[in-house]
Amino acid sequence: MNQNRSGSRPPADPRAQSGWQTPAPRTLLEVRAGETVRIRRFSSAPPAWQERLLAHGIAPGCVVRVMQHQPITVIQVDHTELGFEHDVARVIEVEPL
Repeated sequence: MNQNRSGSRPPADPRAQSGWQTPAPRTLLEVRAGETVRIRRFSSAPPAWQERLLAHGIAPGCVVRVMQHQPITVIQVDHTELGFEHDVARVIEVEPL
């Protein structure tokens, strides 16, 4: 058991006491139009989808801006706009900047 110099236990993590939990990963489909996010990973995407995304320059660490979701999800990467079916946008995990 870890103890500090005074012999008492270290303070508990306040997040654990307040019921704080790590938020579930967000997908590209959940990002509002106009929001800019970073690609985290491709969750459960078939290998063919992953290859196509990588071929278009969409990779973990890439920063994208969501332009719209209807009728398809459109993102902007640098100066290029790309459109995805919602099934594809649903497997692209993102994180805030």
